[in-house]
Amino acid sequence: AGVKEGLVAARLYAFGTLLYQSERYDQALPLLERACTLSERGQQSPHPSDTPVPLSTQYLLVYFCKHKQQDDLGALQAVENAIIHSKDLLTTIPSSLFEHYSYALGRLGEKTPATPFPSLLDKIQPALPPERKSTLVEALLKVCQSQKAPPVHTQRSLVSHLLDNAYNTDAQAVARARMLIEQSKLERQPSAEGATQLCRQAIDILKLAKGASTPGHVLDELGKAHAWLGITLIEAHQMGLAASYRDTQAKSLTRQPEDGVRALRIALSFWFKLLESLQVPTNLGVGADSVRNDNKQMFFSLESTLQTLRLLADISAFMDDIGSYINVHKLIVRIMIAVSAPNSDAFRSEAGQGYAAIGQAYHSLGFVNKASMFFKKAKSCLPSDETGLSTVLSRACRRFRLMHIHYHVDTGRADASDAETMEALCHPDQQAGKGQDDTLFVAHAKLVLSSIYASQGLLAPAMRESRDAVDLISASLPADILDYTRAAKRDDAHTVGDSPTSSWVSNWELLQPFVDCVQ
Repeated sequence: AGVKEGLVAARLYAFGTLLYQSERYDQALPLLERACTLSERGQQSPHPSDTPVPLSTQYLLVYFCKHKQQDDLGALQAVENAIIHSKDLLTTIPSSLFEHYSYALGRLGEKTPATPFPSLLDKIQPALPPERKSTLVEALLKVCQSQKAPPVHTQRSLVSHLLDNAYNTDAQAVARARMLIEQSKLERQPSAEGATQLCRQAIDILKLAKGASTPGHVLDELGKAHAWLGITLIEAHQMGLAASYRDTQAKSLTRQPEDGVRALRIALSFWFKLLESLQVPTNLGVGADSVRNDNKQMFFSLESTLQTLRLLADISAFMDDIGSYINVHKLIVRIMIAVSAPNSDAFRSEAGQGYAAIGQAYHSLGFVNKASMFFKKAKSCLPSDETGLSTVLSRACRRFRLMHIHYHVDTGRADASDAETMEALCHPDQQAGKGQDDTLFVAHAKLVLSSIYASQGLLAPAMRESRDAVDLISASLPADILDYTRAAKRDDAHTVGDSPTSSWVSNWELLQPFVDCVQ
């Protein structure tokens, strides 16, 4: 029976594929679903036979067909079945299937089932040996975090599963600390105090685990734990300021949370200590590539580390801590020197932007010669001809041009060619991607262009570009933050003198959505 059903399923799948390729989705879908049913029944029979097309592949075509029909929930269920029946699940993570799963969840948006990941986990876990479970759950967590609006309840479920069932022994101390940091990110709202305690727990575990794991991983995670401890302490302080400001209009509270700032600086010290343990590549040959690969292994997740450092740079700039801002960017550049070839897109992008940011910071402090030196370093990292560049490198070049022209404006050296460049950068079609980051880039470019016009005495276009920049920034922020910012401005209008507390509260709330984007 199993052989016969397998042959019928193969024919149905072949016909369904032809109909799908002819864009006759309504006719293709019943055949493809019937093929999956027969293939699954044939595999469960006493005499199963392998079908010519793996069952996972058959379900994947059902997913594509349902997607074409705008059946988002059906598409999600189809790709779930493709994952469940993947033969590679015992040995590898089917990353391409998880990407389709991620896309299906994104399409559903608010219609996503309450617990999609745990329900999928329950279906496929019986087929997995215990040592594979944590790997699978982490892969699912990564997919969940890749969503435009990651569902918090699903992330909590997966992190709790890892803490309760996988990472609960001394040998897995570093992994447990890493999950406590993830949990702290999820618990920041509404309880910054609870998130702070989770970060402290992670730090205590990592201090005891120093001799029990890869030293680099411990230092890397200690850096992240202190970074998020600093962020949660700042948020707890900000919530207190917000409550006091809204209720009493008090102006006597401390502007900056010193314990939070201290935690951020301790985080940097751990990453600088990690740098000391890395070898410096001394040539461009195979030996240097080996050294870079060894250095990269000292980080559990290099991209996660860089993402956290970029966030710390933004927070340092927001708090006017220019020294820390410079140190963060120097740290990023030094890490990239240790792990990436100097001719790679990754190095040229990160180093080019990092050097330019350092140059801009030194200029703000009045160190003109140092600023000029770092802008020259940035320029040397980036290609002069932008034809055919990768998206990453092209974006880095645009950001360098923006910072460099901003530097020209601040030093009074902006000219007509700078205005033309800014006009091109302000055009949305010039942007690779349409995310929030790109919107803010265009807003920054419009503000710089406004300054150029103002310096030339062109007040009407200067005002126009400024208004456009404000509109872009407003459009990228959640409605509740905009409502509060407007209310704070109205309150300040009736208050004599400056209100540093109000400024701190409203500015941090403007920054907070970008903190929430970091996973």
